Amino acid sequence: MGLKIVLPKALEERLRREAMKRFGYGKGAISRAVEQALRIWLKPSGTSSELLDEERERSDELYRKLRGELESKYYGKMVVLTSQGVIASGDDLESVCKEVRGRDYPHMVFIRVGEPHAPRRMLGWRVSMRRRVAGA
Repeated sequence: MGLKIVLPKALEERLRREAMKRFGYGKGAISRAVEQALRIWLKPSGTSSELLDEERERSDELYRKLRGELESKYYGKMVVLTSQGVIASGDDLESVCKEVRGRDYPHMVFIRVGEPHAPRRMLGWRVSMRRRVAGA
């Protein structure tokens, strides 16, 4: 099944650049990018965590694969990992934050290479605020 869509030129160029950056230059990169975007857009609000979990698993697996290389190249440095690999590195958190500002990845892992990592844990409940209705 296929769809034919028409996008404004600037949006199409941005889609192509991001798809190639995230999924490589191979066949199907744009289809994967559009599929991921539509899955997020079509899910009920607040339930896109499944895609984030998938991205988190990919970046964790990548860290496990690259651990030796990271420790030899970036020991003591801050590194930003995505499922695509290392996208930024620097001496401190502020410098890598500046470097990745404006990049749109669903999940980025910020680590200082060579330091032991704390286990993941839930830090609190997800809270949403509701506006009070006047007179209620």
